Amino acid sequence: MTPQEIFDILNSRFVDCRVEFFPQTQEGGDAFIRIAPESLVEVCQFLKMDPGMDFKLLHCLSGVDYGDHLSSVIHLFSLTHRHWLTVKAECPKDNPVLPSLATVWKAANWHEREAYDLLGIQYEGHPNLRRILLPDDWEGHPLRKDYQMPDDSMYPWESDSPPESGSGHPAPARPTAPGSESQPLQRPTTGS
Repeated sequence: MTPQEIFDILNSRFVDCRVEFFPQTQEGGDAFIRIAPESLVEVCQFLKMDPGMDFKLLHCLSGVDYGDHLSSVIHLFSLTHRHWLTVKAECPKDNPVLPSLATVWKAANWHEREAYDLLGIQYEGHPNLRRILLPDDWEGHPLRKDYQMPDDSMYPWESDSPPESGSGHPAPARPTAPGSESQPLQRPTTGS
């Protein structure tokens, strides 16, 4: 089934839900279906359980900062019917709350934790929403477009001047890994 055909079925079945179709607009871009947050879990349960849809595989769920809003982008695949679908759900940056899909697909658990950690999207109903990549005391969400990087002094390797050792003199150069020097490749010799 094509994304347009899937949308037509969803649109007729979920009349009271806000479900919109966006065709492919550029080379390499995916057509997608945008679902209102309040309908997301219900529609996704249908996409997974309906025999004609059978989207048992949540391939990827990621968060995206579009500048004026945040979005969860959900890539689904049906192993039975061999069709793909991209679903999006949006939320405002000042109140980034979306329902969790961890009850629909177990794989959403880790994906949602990553989007929470890096973008700050709160997934209501998530069984264990906490940071997954950054330490608990990290401030902010580094994949947001308005995120300010911490002071550069915490990254001494990015400095233009050579690092100093404790004596006030430049630190010795790092040793290179064995074999990393530019040497001609030699063939091993055999016993014959």
